[in-house]
Amino acid sequence: MSRIFACSVLGAMLVCASARAQSVPVTVLNTAAQPVPTTITNTPAVTVANPVQVTGSVQVTNTPSVIISGAPTVTVASLPSGGTPYFEGLSADITVNGAVPGTRGTVVPPGKRRIVSTVSARWVCTHGHGAVLQLFTNVGLFLPGRFEYTDAINRDAYVSLTQTNLIVPSGFQFIPIIESDGSTCHADIYVAGVEVPDSP
Repeated sequence: MSRIFACSVLGAMLVCASARAQSVPVTVLNTAAQPVPTTITNTPAVTVANPVQVTGSVQVTNTPSVIISGAPTVTVASLPSGGTPYFEGLSADITVNGAVPGTRGTVVPPGKRRIVSTVSARWVCTHGHGAVLQLFTNVGLFLPGRFEYTDAINRDAYVSLTQTNLIVPSGFQFIPIIESDGSTCHADIYVAGVEVPDSP
């Protein structure tokens, strides 16, 4: 075991002392962030459980191509695209208090279904009055109306535009229904979409 000598000058005398050298464990804390190179080789999946803060630039090199094989075919039904374009105009008139059906639309042919994407309408009523419009088929669709103006022969005009994805099955047709308080009203309704095979 080695000795350590320490000397100092005290007044006019030189004083020296010795002691045994002993090893003392010391913990060193690294407070500076040091970059650590990391290599991942042939690993099928890497999961990072906790958020990792990345500063500076990150460079990824020699990345392999990713190929997805055996992916299933995805079919999205009832989209208003493709098929045969469909369009028809309907009308309805009323002069009584209550509800009256208008002209019926065409029937969806066998093996087909109709996908309606747009319904628009315009109706006029005696000044100071209005009407409620509905399209009835396998379901009922009320058309929200908005007052636009009073025309030259003193009738109040309303318009409606509805974007929809209404599916009408084979054998059904549109029937417009107009309701009013006894005033005279006339409505024109326009329906557009496509007809597609019943089974995609």
